[in-house]
Amino acid sequence: MFDLGLLIAKFAFLILLCIFIFWTLRTIGKETTAAPGPPESGPALTIQVIGGGSFRLIEPALIGRSGECDIRLDDAAASAQHARLFRKGRRWLLEDLKSSNGTFVNEQRVRGRHDLGAGDRIKIGRTEMKVETA
Repeated sequence: MFDLGLLIAKFAFLILLCIFIFWTLRTIGKETTAAPGPPESGPALTIQVIGGGSFRLIEPALIGRSGECDIRLDDAAASAQHARLFRKGRRWLLEDLKSSNGTFVNEQRVRGRHDLGAGDRIKIGRTEMKVETA
């Protein structure tokens, strides 16, 4: 009798384990295949690199020397991933990514995040940029 009870307990445990694994895999599958929500609405941002190109942004962008950056700077004083631009609601913000030489807006060093407005001047390394629209 004792052996039969132990055998039933083992099968019950295996069934519960299978249910748990199935539920976990199903949950992971839903999270990885879920469609992204609609993009956050708000104004586009135009960045004019002084002596360079112009960038119209509607989604976050990295600034730096790395080829992975959306705004790539040919500036030895800029870090590989120096700063990022992103939208929060209808506002655009600039965040220094702990760069060695710092990020400046209107000649003031950015500590953390900084709200951007039209006419602001961004300096990263020796490169200057102007916010044309926000």
